Amino acid sequence: EEKWGKVSKAVLEMEVLPEDPEAEAVILFDTSEMTITPQFRLSIKRHRRVKILTDRGLDQANVSIVYNKDDRIRSLKAHTILPDGKKVRLPKKAIFEERHRGMMRKVFALPAVGPGVVIEYSYEQQSKNLHFLQPWFFQNRVFTKLSRLALNLPDGFNFQAFYSNFPHENPKPGTEDISYLEPGVGTVKVTKFVWQ
Repeated sequence: EEKWGKVSKAVLEMEVLPEDPEAEAVILFDTSEMTITPQFRLSIKRHRRVKILTDRGLDQANVSIVYNKDDRIRSLKAHTILPDGKKVRLPKKAIFEERHRGMMRKVFALPAVGPGVVIEYSYEQQSKNLHFLQPWFFQNRVFTKLSRLALNLPDGFNFQAFYSNFPHENPKPGTEDISYLEPGVGTVKVTKFVWQ
């Protein structure tokens, strides 16, 4: 169910999370795909969907995307899906940009929220900063059903990961070798690492 706007009837009708009956909200999925491009840029695509279960979970509809002042946020879209399946889109004029502790952030509050709704947003962040990738959190304050991070590295690049709060040994990512044709560059070989 990770296609934009495609939410099952079962999720729309869900009133309680079986894994945590007291949950105020549940992150249905939170995915990110980081790619170092042939132009030596970092592209981060993020897609998140949350089901709000109670009034206490309404704060999940207040979103803040923090980024470096030299980065660009593109293709930002967000909407609220009502229990009857109707979608209420976030207007572009409701997205604000502000400085925050030497960084920038986009902030917005999703419209028409209340218990029973599903909120969803996605965006792409483009950065010239390749030496430090943003941290990724697999669990959050509210229960998270699926959390996935993918990292696409071209030949010649490597990474070092630091883990914290794992009750067992550090997780090993799944890997896949991919080749694709980039116009003006030729064949690009990439190794895809996936943690979930």
